Amino acid sequence: MSKQFEGEYEEILENFDAIELDNITSKRMAQQVLYDYFQKLTLEIGISIGLNKEMLQGGHLNSRWITLKRCLNSITQTQDWDSLIEKMVKIRNATSHIDYFIPQSSELKKIREEAPKFKEWIIKFAKEYYKKSKNFTFKEKFYLFSQNYISVAEMIFKDYGEDYPLESKLDIFPEPISRIPYHELKKYVKYLNQRLKELAKLDEITRDDLEKLIAIVETTAFIKGREEISLQSSKCPRCGGEIKETEAPIGSNDEYAQGIYYRVGCENCNYVIHEDTVDLP
Repeated sequence: MSKQFEGEYEEILENFDAIELDNITSKRMAQQVLYDYFQKLTLEIGISIGLNKEMLQGGHLNSRWITLKRCLNSITQTQDWDSLIEKMVKIRNATSHIDYFIPQSSELKKIREEAPKFKEWIIKFAKEYYKKSKNFTFKEKFYLFSQNYISVAEMIFKDYGEDYPLESKLDIFPEPISRIPYHELKKYVKYLNQRLKELAKLDEITRDDLEKLIAIVETTAFIKGREEISLQSSKCPRCGGEIKETEAPIGSNDEYAQGIYYRVGCENCNYVIHEDTVDLP
């Protein structure tokens, strides 16, 4: 990483340090500064080790971290940083989708304290991975690339369940989407998962292997693109319902509520962008 980029990261943290965390506006602004730090870092690291720039730019912090872990796990343990990324993502999602969500100062300060350590760690092992990747065989590259896109597909399955809507109910698209190969995608993922288990025994990657991988890449990109367009219009990409922000007290009644349950998601189905529970003092 160049000195120029090092300076940019130091500047981001200096901007955070300059914010007085004494009101809701400053706390909400401060979390965005921290989030930008991790977003920028994971994108730059991903590109530096040879990952597809467009694929990384299309995802938020959580998906970028999952993609990077697939690579870095081949040379080091990454799970020690899962809680840090998870906390940053959770705070960012709540702030983005809940108008009156107040990030806790203590949590923001803890993330800020860990940020330089995370940067130092990921730069170190990204360099080691890059050196190792130069000697990867085509089979090893195929394995890692397949793992990355299988993880994207599995996240889609988690969001949409067994059936993806074959008919678009959204008027934001110029033409109705009559057919999405969702079930075929599941077959491709199952096929590649099995092939990856057998990879050490395979003499070569077959044409069928490559065709299945290409199909996964194209289909996941199509679905994620459609999802982004839907959410930009506050429409559920699953059923076309409205994306709404709701909150409900936790406890026997409003007066004696022990906490508040926040949810941002579809008003008609169980598609959820973010949900959280905040304890009341």
